[in-house]
Amino acid sequence: GLIYGSLQLGKAEDELKDDTPRPSEELRQKLAPLMGLYDVILIDCPPSLKLLTSNALAASTHVIIPIESGSQYGMYGMTDLL
Repeated sequence: GLIYGSLQLGKAEDELKDDTPRPSEELRQKLAPLMGLYDVILIDCPPSLKLLTSNALAASTHVIIPIESGSQYGMYGMTDLL
């Protein structure tokens, strides 16, 4: 199955901040019932460390971070992420 994003995700970030006690853990709670049903769940994220990305990181067991080879900005971002 595939669940795709939309422009409405921008609104979701504001709603998470306002309406949930632990906004960075919302996606983990939503995905918990699916953990035994799928071998792999891929979560694609924008290149930022905002709330939607922190939700994805909190829900993940593994992370793949693509970086352009030789890019010093990519290395700075990787350092910030770690």
